[in-house]
Amino acid sequence: MSAPQEPTSPITTTTTNTTPSNLLSSFSKSATTYERRIGRATRAIATHIVTSILPTLPTHALILDNACGTGAIASAVLQHYPSAQIHCVDASPDMVNIMHAEIRSNGWSSNVSTAVMSGQNLKFDDSTFDASVTNFGIFFFPDPVAGAREIKRTLKEGGMAVVTCWRYLLQLSFLLCSFLLSVYWSPLAGCSNA
Repeated sequence: MSAPQEPTSPITTTTTNTTPSNLLSSFSKSATTYERRIGRATRAIATHIVTSILPTLPTHALILDNACGTGAIASAVLQHYPSAQIHCVDASPDMVNIMHAEIRSNGWSSNVSTAVMSGQNLKFDDSTFDASVTNFGIFFFPDPVAGAREIKRTLKEGGMAVVTCWRYLLQLSFLLCSFLLSVYWSPLAGCSNA
């Protein structure tokens, strides 16, 4: 198995070329309130993904938590696969900083590494991951198709890719989504073999 090119240190942030945008700025500004506003919904879906869609991963699975946000996927994975190795990446440095705090407070430093990295330009070798999860993130990528190609490229043959999206809110700005999702949420989890 090829080792990932980045990240190498569990608590060190690695920055790759990510272009600042209004959307990324919105995520950065709302990072500290994200968990309170949307966290319950994304964590419920994360648990469903791990228990219902990824129930047969290898014991020491290597997993990409793409657009990791505050770590809902990493948390759910480690509850069911305590020996898994998870690479959490997000284009928002503020989200990655929150992920660092989660790693420290939960004692995940031997299992979880982080990097500031665009999901449409992953700095991992081909065929690296047993599973790749992009939980409510791909529709925020400037080029979601490029993101899907990167998911497929970095996934091992026979690996599982899981991508989730909101059913009706794709055209709304992040701040409006945050407000609406705290009141109404209608998730649609999708899964495909890449």
